[in-house]
Order: sequence, then structure tokens, then C-alpha cells
Amino acid sequence: MRIEHMRRILTIVDEGGISHAAKKLYISQPTLSQMVKTAEEKLGTPIFERQAKELKLTFAGERFVVMARKIVSSWDSMMGDLQEIRKGERDKIVTCLTLRRGISYLPVVLPQLLEQYPSASVEQIALPLEEQEMALVRRNADVVIGSDPIVAGDIKTVPLLPEQYMLVASQQSEFAQRFSAYSYQDTDSVHPRISICAAENERFVLPNTSFASRQIFNKIAQEAKITPTALMEVTNIDMAVGMARAGLGVSILPVILTSDGKLCNRSDRLSYFLLDSPYATRTAYLCYDRSTYLSAVHMEFIRLMCKNFCSLPKEGGQ
Repeated sequence: MRIEHMRRILTIVDEGGISHAAKKLYISQPTLSQMVKTAEEKLGTPIFERQAKELKLTFAGERFVVMARKIVSSWDSMMGDLQEIRKGERDKIVTCLTLRRGISYLPVVLPQLLEQYPSASVEQIALPLEEQEMALVRRNADVVIGSDPIVAGDIKTVPLLPEQYMLVASQQSEFAQRFSAYSYQDTDSVHPRISICAAENERFVLPNTSFASRQIFNKIAQEAKITPTALMEVTNIDMAVGMARAGLGVSILPVILTSDGKLCNRSDRLSYFLLDSPYATRTAYLCYDRSTYLSAVHMEFIRLMCKNFCSLPKEGGQ
């Protein structure tokens, strides 16, 4: 049976009848009916019940539809991959991640990727959480890096190193200078770890409560039983950090550390302080669909992400 015949039968099922399907397919109803009859003869069993007033699948027809959807989907995926290979488009990696994650991860990974694959390129897109899984399934994205794991089908989910919520302040501020000779509680870190109580009397520039970083800040403050003074609430994390850089207050920022403890996207005019709280970390997840063709470029990108930002054994295969 031809793929096109399967596709037409699926259209009949989706449209609820032969007449509606014929209109959508721009073919005559008798032609479509004859195609169904020929398909049933080749299968040796009816797909539709002829006596039913409404379109109804036989038991064999229900099984046929389930398998036909998988076959058509696999065929379309294969043809799409082959077309991209012919066009040389599989050197492009479509990544779904936020801007802040992008400016932290990509400057570390891309130079290493380009050493091996000079023609590689990356397209960054941002999608709501509820659309990220379908972006992988529909091949609108090759890799998703998000705050939640995607557990479905052949999607592989790899936890990355936890993102750290750190206090940031101008290096010239009294607050930062007070801790310049701070005795580190975490000897494995290149940044001092302090309690938020140490900043209880500081003025804060904070993102509003719609941001995850503000919600986490509030949890940390509640845990410590303090009520920080908010000098300003802003609608942009970069604005909050800019105010802190100017010495107007202390802010909180989600930052990403590489596997060797280095801070990504560091500003030389800011001092960074790890917060001694269980709420001050959040895990990000790298997800990709193993059932989709992934070129050597894609797999190298995934490997480099894991090498630089993953605490688990490095990913080498699909």
C-alpha cells in the first residue's frame, strides 16, 4: 500500500467521512471511495463498517489507523531529514532556551563547536513550557533547555548543573567590600557563600513577583525570617542588575557555573555571592528527541553541553 493511500484514509477518519475528506483532498468522492475499496482488498479486511449510519472503523480498521499514523509520521520525518541533508541544513542547530540561558551557555559551547565544525550555526528560539515538548516532536527545535524535564516517548532528558541564585552588588559598594576578605564556607567554590541575613539591612533592586528569581528570593527571605527593603521593583532582570552595578542596591540573579566552577557571562563590575539556602538552586534540563535524525554537529553540541554543564557521565550517543 502506498503512503499516499494511508494518508488519505487517515484524512477520512480525521474529517469524519468520505465526502468531507474528498473536499479537503480536492478529489472526487467516487475516486476516494474506490481507493478505500482497493486498499481494503489489499489488506484482506474491511477498514470501515458499511452498514453504520456514521463513519465507524472496524476492529481491524482501528488497528490500521494506529499503525498508519506511525508509518506516515516516520515517513514524513525521514523525508524531512533527507531534504535537510541534501540542502546542507543539518549544520544548523535550533535551540529552544531563554535569552539569559543563551548568553550563559552558548558563548562557552559555540567556540568549541566551531573548532570542530566551522560551518555550524545556532538559531535560538524561546517557547512557553507547554509548547517545548511539541517543538521537539514536530522538529521545530533540535534541543530544548528548560526548567522542567520532558518525559515522553523517545525524548532524552539530561540534568545540567544547577543554576545558582546569587546576590550581586557593585564591587565599589560597602556591602561588597565588607565581604572582600570573607572566609569561604564552601571551599569548592570560587565565590563566597553567605546567608541572606548578612544583607538584611541592605536596599534591594528586585524583579517583580512574576519572575522566578523574585519568587525564590521571597522563599529565601521567609526561610531566614527577614523582611528585606525593596528600593525598586522592575520588570526586567537586566535592569535590576544594572541598578546593582550602579551601586543603587543589591539584587538577585540566576547564574550558571561551568563544571570547573567558572561563572558564565560575568561582569567585572559586580561582586557575586552564593546564598546559603536550599532554595538558591534550580536544575535546568537538556532535552532532545532520539527518534529524530541528529547529525554529527547536533551530537557534538549535546556532548559539549554535557562536558561543560553536566555533573553526570558525559553524553556520547543517542
